[in-house]
Amino acid sequence: MIVSVPEWPVPPPSAMNSWRAAVNDGARRTVGSMSSGTVSTLKERSWGRNRIRGPHAEFAGRRAECSAVVIFRWYRCGSVLGRYVMGGQVLSASVLLFDMDGTLVDSTASVERAWGRFAGRHGLEASAILAVAHGRPTIEVVAEFAPHGVDVVAETDRIEAEEIDRTDGISEIPGAAALLKSLDPAKWAVVTSATRALTLRRLAAVGIPLPKILVAADDVTKGKPHPQPYMLAARALGADAADAVAFEDAPAGLTSATEAGAATVVVGGYRGEAANGLPRVADLSGVTVAQDGPALEVRLP
Repeated sequence: MIVSVPEWPVPPPSAMNSWRAAVNDGARRTVGSMSSGTVSTLKERSWGRNRIRGPHAEFAGRRAECSAVVIFRWYRCGSVLGRYVMGGQVLSASVLLFDMDGTLVDSTASVERAWGRFAGRHGLEASAILAVAHGRPTIEVVAEFAPHGVDVVAETDRIEAEEIDRTDGISEIPGAAALLKSLDPAKWAVVTSATRALTLRRLAAVGIPLPKILVAADDVTKGKPHPQPYMLAARALGADAADAVAFEDAPAGLTSATEAGAATVVVGGYRGEAANGLPRVADLSGVTVAQDGPALEVRLP
C-alpha cells in the first residue's frame, strides 16, 4: 500500500543539510526496528521560529502500514521497502527489469499496423485484437483470434517478419537510452513478449543499448501475464525477483512482474486494475539510479 504524503513544514535552506542527514540517520535506526514490531519515536527539532516535526516518525512494524519522517514516507512496493522523498519516490533493489514495447520503445503505431494487416487478411475486427494484444506473445494472440484452419505458427512468423522489416514510426520512450547507458550492464535486463530478433531490431533502431540479459518470447514456456519471464530474468542476473524493480506499461506485464514478486513501476498512462496501488512515471526521463552499497537506489520523479 502506498501512503499519501501530507504537507509537512520544511526547515530554512541553511538548515536543510543537517536536517536531511538527521532524518536519514533516524530513519535507518527506525527501519531496523520494524521487523520486531516496535514503535520508535525520534525527537523533534526546531530552527528559529520554525518548529519542525522532524526527524519525527512512528513506525508500526507491519508490512503495509508505516508512517513517515518529515522528508520522506516509507511504503511497501512488492517486497521492496520504498520511501517518498521531497520531489519523488525512492525504491531499493538488487537488479532492474525492463519491458520493451511501451516501456523502452514506443512501437504503438507499428504494432497497430501489424495487427490491422492480420485482421484484414482474416476478416477480423482489429479493435478487438488490439484490446488484448499489448504485452502478450504474438503467437498466443494469433492462436486466440485466427480462424479455424489457419497455420498459427506461419501466421506468427509472417507478422514477426513484417515488424522486423518495418521499423518506421517507432521511437525511444523519453529517457530510456540515457537511463540504461548509466547502468551497470550486469544489473539490468529486458523482459519482453516480443521475440529475440524483433527486440534486438527495435532497440538498435532507436539507439537503446542492447542488454546483456534478455528474456524474450523465445525463452519462456509461459509468457506474460505468467510470472515466469520476470523470474527467469532476475535469476539470470543472480538475484531473486523479489529483490528487483520492474518497469512495465501493460496489464499482462504488470501482472507478470507483480506476481513474480518484483516491485513494479507503471510507465505511461495505463490505469486499469493491474496498475492499482503501484508507483507511476510518465516516461523514464526523470528516473535516476545510484549505487548504494550493494543495492541500487531507484529514484522516481
